[in-house]
Amino acid sequence: MRMLMHIKLPNAKFNAVIKEGRIQQNMLRILEEIKPEVVCFTEYDGRRGANMIVNLNDPSNISGLAEPWFLLFEAEVQFHIVMSSEELGRADCEAIAKKWSQPAALPDIETSMVKAAEVRPPGFPSEGRLFIAEGIPASPAEYFIRLLSL
Repeated sequence: MRMLMHIKLPNAKFNAVIKEGRIQQNMLRILEEIKPEVVCFTEYDGRRGANMIVNLNDPSNISGLAEPWFLLFEAEVQFHIVMSSEELGRADCEAIAKKWSQPAALPDIETSMVKAAEVRPPGFPSEGRLFIAEGIPASPAEYFIRLLSL
């Protein structure tokens, strides 16, 4: 899976690594290990930063991508799933929009409500209601409707 890595480098730590003369070797070491498709260096909110496109074949590989930045630079790292324009073309956004543009049919409240008994445990405040319901809602929407009708 293709991921966009946002890396935010704190100025103080990064400046110290530059002054120690280790910046080039650290950066090359990380980039050779990660092997990003694309690397762009930039700034974020007045701090140095980088954007990289990397392939993530297994979620357990996130540590191998992020830890070098955490350990060597005390950086902040974020991951975002990305796709190419070709992949976006295969997403069939029109079908998704058609499916989700129609309102969902609501269940018949009279026949789908569960029996509920008001329960007030000892020490429970007298305001508000607490219910124990018999049965399990058929869907999250039905559960939400039941809550609204209490």
